[in-house]
Amino acid sequence: MKLAPSRWSGQARQLIQEVLKPFFPKKERVQIWHELILRRMNETDPLFRLGNTKSDLRSRWGQEQIHKTLNGDRVVFGDLSTATAIQTFLIDAPVFNVEKAAALLLQLPHHNFDLDKFTRWSGLTNNVSSAGWLTAHLFSPWETNEDWESVTSEDLRRRCFRHLHPLNSFLFPNLNKSGSVFAQDPRFLALMCETYSQHYGELWSAYLSLTQDDVAKFPTAEDFSIDLASQIDLPVAVKSASKELISKIDPKEAFDLKLVTISESQGSHSRLIEPSQMTRGFLDIKLEFKEKGGEIRTLGFFRLNLKELFEKKLIVHDAKGLKLALYKINESFVIAPKKTASSFPFPLS
Repeated sequence: MKLAPSRWSGQARQLIQEVLKPFFPKKERVQIWHELILRRMNETDPLFRLGNTKSDLRSRWGQEQIHKTLNGDRVVFGDLSTATAIQTFLIDAPVFNVEKAAALLLQLPHHNFDLDKFTRWSGLTNNVSSAGWLTAHLFSPWETNEDWESVTSEDLRRRCFRHLHPLNSFLFPNLNKSGSVFAQDPRFLALMCETYSQHYGELWSAYLSLTQDDVAKFPTAEDFSIDLASQIDLPVAVKSASKELISKIDPKEAFDLKLVTISESQGSHSRLIEPSQMTRGFLDIKLEFKEKGGEIRTLGFFRLNLKELFEKKLIVHDAKGLKLALYKINESFVIAPKKTASSFPFPLS
C-alpha cells in the first residue's frame, strides 16, 4: 500500500480524482465480494457481522471473536478494523477471486489490535491504516442501541452489508487526524456518493438497494476547499504545563524501567502501564522510536508523574488496563489520550 500524502491543499473534487480515486477497489473485485456476502446472507443460518462501539462486544486483544445470539440469529461484532482489512485486501492483494474472497471473510479482524495479524496473514507489507490512510464511512456502521429485542433478521442483514461492503467506505489521508474532520463532512460525503455512483454504476445502486441507505440525507454535492495540514503547533502554555508531568532522568536512576517503543507508521499507541504502578506515583521509561524504514533510535529515559497524568485524563482506561498514548507530530513527540485532544510535548527539550 502506497503511503498517504504528507500534505495536500485544493478543491474537494480534485482531491477525490487525484488522490482517492487511484485507491478505489477495482470493479471486478467489488463485484466478487458483493456476490460472496450476498450468498452468505442468503444462507439458511447466516452469521451476521455488525459494527459496534462497545469493546466488550468485540475481539479482545487477538482472542477469539465474540459471538452473540439475538432472537435466534448468530451475530459477531467488530470495529473499524473490519473495513480497513477489506479495503486493504481488495486494493492491494495480488490476486482476488472467489476463493480469496471466502478466505478473507474468515480472516477478517474484529478489533484494531488484530490488524497486524491480518496483515501477516494477507502476505502484504502493510495495511491502509499503517500507510497513513483513514478508513472513512459514508453511512455509519456503528450500532450503539443495546435494545436488540425489536431487531429483525432483515435489519441485521442490512446492517451486515453496511458493515462489510467496500462501497460504504473510502480511504482518506490521515494527517494528524485533520483528515477525519473533512472525511466526515456531509459536503464531502455527498461528493463521494456522486463519485461512487458515476464510477461503480449498477454496483452502487445494488449496494443502496441492499442497505436501504438514503443519499438524500446529504446536501447537494458541491465543490469546496480542503487544506490538509501536516503540522500542528503546540501552545506555549502546554509546553510549560508539561514540566509537571514528565522529567528526563539518568538511566541509573530508573526504577522498574519500562521500554516504550513507538512507531511512526502505527500511530504510536503504547499499552504498558499496569494499575498496580499507579500506587507508586511514577513510571520510568526508556523511550524508543521506530522509523518507517525499521530503524530504531533511543530518545532518552523519562519519569512520568502518573498522578498528574491520570488527573489530567492523559492516562485512560481500556479493556487491558491503563493506556498511555504517544504520537509523533512534526519532529516532536506528544502525550495525549488521542491526537485530537490537548497534548503535551514528550520528551522535554
